Amino acid sequence: MDKKFEENLQRELRSMERSMTRDRLYSLQQARARALDSDSTPWLTKLKHVLWPASGMATACALVLVLLLNTGAETIKGKQSLVRDQALEEQVDLLEDLEFYHWLAEDEKRLRG
Repeated sequence: MDKKFEENLQRELRSMERSMTRDRLYSLQQARARALDSDSTPWLTKLKHVLWPASGMATACALVLVLLLNTGAETIKGKQSLVRDQALEEQVDLLEDLEFYHWLAEDEKRLRG
């Protein structure tokens, strides 16, 4: 801004301050106090603007965590059942092999005599 313009504004402001009556000054102070009081809301009211999004985010995170844990548990159970199935298959194969070796041994005894 132009320096002369600023100086003129300052002079006008000072002259208005000097010419202001006590009643007018008191009413301006009261209006300022009311404006400041209306802005000062309780901390809980200010906190609600933070709590709603935060609680929503916490709920979403908890839901994702539960879903991940359930999926992980099913995967572990599935892997355990696969391992169990493989062990059973190996046992069945071993029994079949033992039966075959037993048959061979009996057949060899029969052939020899």
